[in-house]
Amino acid sequence: MSQVVQLVAQIFQAIVLSTALYAQHSIVLHCLAHTVVDIPITFIIQGVLSVFLYFLVNLQRTALQFFVFFWVVFIMMTTMKGFSRLVAAALKEESSATSVAGIGV
Repeated sequence: MSQVVQLVAQIFQAIVLSTALYAQHSIVLHCLAHTVVDIPITFIIQGVLSVFLYFLVNLQRTALQFFVFFWVVFIMMTTMKGFSRLVAAALKEESSATSVAGIGV
């Protein structure tokens, strides 16, 4: 069983390395594209979360205060997703990426 796992890991590593060598785009552009594509999804998820959280905490019930809260949470979510993708792209090993992301957060 462990031989199968090692074989799959070797094949996967070879595929990843060949993809990285022959790719026509950089990792930075890939992360930027994911961040841009995630904006509508983040907007919907964060909208539902913000409505529940805002009224659950019973903050001021004005439209201006709600949209300021919505904007701040949206910017934070987008920034943190971009930061995590930046760390993952910059570091090759999962353990070092996890430790740097933990310190950064």
